[in-house]
Amino acid sequence: MQNEPKRLLLPFTHGVSITAIDNAVRLAYECQATLVALALVPSSDPRRGARLEHIQQAKDFLEAVRRNAQIYHVPCERYEIFTSDSQKSIEIFSTKLHCTGLIIFTGGRALMSEAEVRAIMQCLECPLYMIQLPTRSKVGMASLFRSIL
Repeated sequence: MQNEPKRLLLPFTHGVSITAIDNAVRLAYECQATLVALALVPSSDPRRGARLEHIQQAKDFLEAVRRNAQIYHVPCERYEIFTSDSQKSIEIFSTKLHCTGLIIFTGGRALMSEAEVRAIMQCLECPLYMIQLPTRSKVGMASLFRSIL
């Protein structure tokens, strides 16, 4: 029986984090997997459409994934969808795109809210790769200089 190629889904709803994207690309590299970047643009009201800043964040996310994947020579697919239910969209796309795992970040500047992460953890059946991002230090530059002096 031939092994299916690995495909790791990286969902995004908000908060472009280069650290998270870099970690996802490195994980895909180590797993010899294709990274499937899915930007979910919230659009709850069909009359008004999506907010411009959400669309721009999605495009920034997809471009950052493309650039990092290119650096590491990781195969990459990028998708952008407008949705009113990100959890359901992730479920559908993970199946439709034959993803063998899902990369989720927690802490720091994650790519999704904590509520979205919890909802996904309860419903998805594919393996989850959870990565804890470091939280930012609350020490400002002024207090850092004061502690040095």
